[in-house]
Amino acid sequence: MEMKNSEQRFLMQKKIISFGILLIIFFSSMGFVFWRLIKDNDDLARMIFVQIIALILFMFWVSRMKLRKTSLNQPILFYAGANLLALFVTSNIYESLAVLLRILIYLLIFLLVVNNLQEKDVRRAFVTVVIMGFIISAIGVLQYFGMDWFRFLYPAAPTSRVFSILGNPDFLGGYLALILPLALILLLNCGLREKAGIFGAISFFVIMLGLFLTGTRSALVAFGGSFIFLSVLILLQKGMKRFKRRWSYILIISLVIFFALGFSGRGRIKDFFFRFSTLLNPETLKADGSVQYRLSVWRTSIAMFKDHPVLGVGPGVFKLHYPIYQANLRTFSPGIPFFSSQESRVHNEYLQTLAETGIIGTAAF
Repeated sequence: MEMKNSEQRFLMQKKIISFGILLIIFFSSMGFVFWRLIKDNDDLARMIFVQIIALILFMFWVSRMKLRKTSLNQPILFYAGANLLALFVTSNIYESLAVLLRILIYLLIFLLVVNNLQEKDVRRAFVTVVIMGFIISAIGVLQYFGMDWFRFLYPAAPTSRVFSILGNPDFLGGYLALILPLALILLLNCGLREKAGIFGAISFFVIMLGLFLTGTRSALVAFGGSFIFLSVLILLQKGMKRFKRRWSYILIISLVIFFALGFSGRGRIKDFFFRFSTLLNPETLKADGSVQYRLSVWRTSIAMFKDHPVLGVGPGVFKLHYPIYQANLRTFSPGIPFFSSQESRVHNEYLQTLAETGIIGTAAF
């Protein structure tokens, strides 16, 4: 009897953790839910909520903690350790501790997933991520056609590029570039004969359309890289015959997207095509202030790394060192476009990791 009760508690624990992971997926995506709680700081509220859920789930799991060996265990622990080691060289321990806390929460979520979710739970979480991407992208597409029902969230956003509920086209583009390959996997693995495959096709269409309407060139390049990577995997696993048939779905969907945009009757579409066409024109990129500014930030991060090659400047403190290094850079290159004396992001995860955690952190990353 006692063994039966123990087994029931174990199954209940698994269900609670599985449901908690779905909550994390939902609330980490739909930050606007917290708009009423902390106006203009939904990212802060969203992060706090995710951390609370993760800690509660950990309390359920800790009594029966069993670690499953995976190929990612050691690299992730190594990366967390590298950030911990970088605390000894940081210029602001409080900023670095906040970053380290986030990393530990991400590590905890990873351990909760790999040690508690069964295959059906993983599929459910996978589909939930795609659903959230579909909803957020659909809101962005509606914005393009003038149906902006969430304008009250960001009433002062002065841009013709769509941003959905994330407040910034670049944020939306980066988010959709992560979700789009997942919708593509649903389509390619299930095909159009299964409901999951049909949903994957619809999601791919809407998310791809949303990604294009953000006008975020770097996100499009990122998806292009993942697209090539997935193509190679499908070719190796499925063979050339199935590869051709399933990629024909993508070709058809892509053509539908471009025709839909072409006949939408909105003049902005030419601006979007021109914006993306600059990726193929080096001369245009050289004259693009946004591109040149990002390149200057990258050069700043490389300069930080050269001065702190082993452990970096410390997790989360790039923004504290940026004004000094940017001033030095502009002394030798006065033609660099000036947007802000403060910058917390390098707009390149590898260079940010290199600047803040040095060779050790980057090797783990």
